[in-house]
Amino acid sequence: MRIFMKRIMTIFLLMLVSSSAYSQLQQVTLLDPDKVYVNGLEAYKEYSHQAALDALGTPDKYYLDEGSYYCYCWYDEDGKLIANFCFGPAPYRWLGYFSFRIPEFSINNLFTVGDHISKIPSSWKKELRRKWDDGSRIYYCSPANWVNTYERQSPLKVYCDERGFITILAMETGY
Repeated sequence: MRIFMKRIMTIFLLMLVSSSAYSQLQQVTLLDPDKVYVNGLEAYKEYSHQAALDALGTPDKYYLDEGSYYCYCWYDEDGKLIANFCFGPAPYRWLGYFSFRIPEFSINNLFTVGDHISKIPSSWKKELRRKWDDGSRIYYCSPANWVNTYERQSPLKVYCDERGFITILAMETGY
């Protein structure tokens, strides 16, 4: 009888642990593989100021530019711009432009600055757009089933050094 009770308790504990682990897995938000996200913010989707801060962190500078875009900027210790995200134009706050050269921001939780170009999913469209004499290059990339729901939607621009390591990730409204 004692062995039977131990087995029942063991089974009960295993079920409790596995159901707890399963419920934690269910809380993970899966990103749509047919869209572009930066730190969880979907490109061309509207966000509040607080949602942008929650996803990107506190910028060094925040302002409304002459084109009525809300811009968030980060600078290095020398005052050089290292990340820029623009939402708008006002009064809308859709993520329409970004450029960054630091690994604190990631694309679809898959790749970031410093990663090799090979980390971009093989299912994504990848087109070499320009190559310089020093071997550096720009690729235009987008998810395989990218749907152009906006008139001026653009692909992701991936700048790489001569060894294929990502140096800048950017996306602009329009080509």
